[in-house]
Amino acid sequence: MHEFQGWIVMPSAEQRELESLLQDIVREGLVEGFVTPRLNANHCVMHISGLRNHLFPGLFTFCQRIAEDYPDAYGAVHSTDHESDEFTVITIVRGRLRQRDDPWFSPRITTIEDPAGDESQA
Repeated sequence: MHEFQGWIVMPSAEQRELESLLQDIVREGLVEGFVTPRLNANHCVMHISGLRNHLFPGLFTFCQRIAEDYPDAYGAVHSTDHESDEFTVITIVRGRLRQRDDPWFSPRITTIEDPAGDESQA
């Protein structure tokens, strides 16, 4: 199971650009989850979340597209594959994209979940 959620702010987004970008993203199949954009005073805050049966490589491409199109963008998208014990975080800062291990939620077992059969923490 691949789980992801996060937010991205695009300060210079304009309504027409944003509509075009979202149409391209949907047409190209870059996001299979929920994308909720909110535009207020030329600041767009986009929330993204999803839960898929298999790893979704389009997530990184989606974030890369935002970083390229909006050099003033910033945000973070946390992601985990339930088959691994680790979370990763994709960050966008000043249009630069980085993917790294997530220190806040990893390792999944002991940070978020108890080891199998250990109910002493419940």
